[in-house]
Amino acid sequence: MPSLSLAIVLAVTLRVLDWRVEGAIVPVRLTRGQGISSSQVTTHGSCRFVTLTAERDDRDFWFARFSIGASRNLSILIDTGSTDLLLNPDVYRPSKSAIALSRPFSMRYGTVNSDGSGEETVRRDICSREGVSDHGRTQVNGTVFQDTVSLDNTDFSVPLQSLGVTTSISPGPRPPFPHDGLMGFFIPGSAFGEEVPNWFSSLCRQPSILDECRFGLALEPSTESAFLYLGGVEQSRYAGALSTAAMHERYVFGDVAVGGRIIHRDAAIMVDSGTTVSWGPIESVQQLFDAAGIRSIRRHNSTTLTTTLDGVYPCDTPPRLGFGFPSVSNALEARSSRLSVVSHASKVFDMLPAALAEHSDDQGNCTASIHGIDQEGDSWILGQG
Repeated sequence: MPSLSLAIVLAVTLRVLDWRVEGAIVPVRLTRGQGISSSQVTTHGSCRFVTLTAERDDRDFWFARFSIGASRNLSILIDTGSTDLLLNPDVYRPSKSAIALSRPFSMRYGTVNSDGSGEETVRRDICSREGVSDHGRTQVNGTVFQDTVSLDNTDFSVPLQSLGVTTSISPGPRPPFPHDGLMGFFIPGSAFGEEVPNWFSSLCRQPSILDECRFGLALEPSTESAFLYLGGVEQSRYAGALSTAAMHERYVFGDVAVGGRIIHRDAAIMVDSGTTVSWGPIESVQQLFDAAGIRSIRRHNSTTLTTTLDGVYPCDTPPRLGFGFPSVSNALEARSSRLSVVSHASKVFDMLPAALAEHSDDQGNCTASIHGIDQEGDSWILGQG
């Protein structure tokens, strides 16, 4: 049975472009966060400047180096679950060709901590308004710029790329993102405007840059190795046939399995490199835990008005939990319609025990890295685990 673990290969083709250009697959080595790091943030609430020191756990996130405007060697989190480029306070220095836009933007991040928890709400606002706490979410205010964004040590550069610059956080003092900021690779749905392309789709529009408008991630946290591949699928990173699934808006359809047996069909799943755990609809996860013999614990947060579900099992007898791609029904449909871009057979990828165990206690009990939540609709967020 194939394994879905922290060593994963993710390949995505952007559907908005249907042409190919000359080029090659380019590997970009990523670096992993090392744990607790300190940072200083200058907030600008009501036009008052206050410098605060905060700590953030950045482990299990992966970063690439970018030059943005006049700022060099920035460490930017690579995120397949969001669209836009956003920078922390006091990171961005505009270049001489930068354009400051007055276009407002608003967004919410649901998994911003290394354990996949927490929320961020990002909203552009005027200087005189304070950010407010909304059911425990963190609101950050920002300004939209257009400037040159370049991937360090490559020829990949996009002029006049839209980006969001955080100017204040409430409540503080923690910056909204690990290291210097976050680069979203997912499309569509920019918070800067529906037709605004993100950095990678802007790169694809340039002639003679990429062989295909396609990127992939190969993550191996156990060996501290990870690569971002631009321009195609790097076949040396996987064995056998690559399982491919069709995208439907923000999701692909897959099946949820216990011990190789499918218990939930056609689940809407987002594969998110910016999350290290997985989240699913609380009742679906309850069904998964019951079928696997996992003890479930429900927790209700009266501040956030959110109910979550955790699972606990003996570390020495981990259950077999997995996800099938594409879903069986999607594979049958692709076979009957002779659609070549979607696999004609579904394959279940089991999670390795090390990936399933988020953490353990002194009594030999492990907490599963799959959690349930009652506020994400019927969709799943499949993180690096």
